[in-house]
Amino acid sequence: MTRPKYFYSFALLFVMLVSTASLHAQKPATMREVAKLLICPCPDCGKQALDQCPDGCADGKKHRDEIVALMGENKTQDEILTFFSTTYGAHMLGIPPNEGLGKLASWVPYGVVALALLPVFFFSRARRGRGQMAQPAGARARGAKGKGPAVEDPRLAAALKEFDY
Repeated sequence: MTRPKYFYSFALLFVMLVSTASLHAQKPATMREVAKLLICPCPDCGKQALDQCPDGCADGKKHRDEIVALMGENKTQDEILTFFSTTYGAHMLGIPPNEGLGKLASWVPYGVVALALLPVFFFSRARRGRGQMAQPAGARARGAKGKGPAVEDPRLAAALKEFDY
């Protein structure tokens, strides 16, 4: 059984979409897992996630303590992220919110890959049609019969007959 022409391309696209959807469905429950989703705002850490921020960082320690306090109040991950986003700004979020331009942000890598593959696709399609060299119709027919090379010039044809291979 032969597969349709673009079966594997569509299968790969489907797998990528399912994997992206499953990333957003997971809900971390511990302080360290929530801290992975937030960025330390201090200039010393180099915009690292709060879970990787060194213990000497005062801002990182303050925000980690806030996460623990909010988890003690039985807040969910989404409520904690919303609290940090409204209190300190959206720049604290490690993953862009799924609204406005944030919806587009998860699709940008797939678009870049698709745009990068377009020239490859068109180049391969153009190269596929260049298998035969352009020849006059009569010369192509003579050459295909197996009576020697298709040559229009009689002097060249005579020289090729005399040439010892």
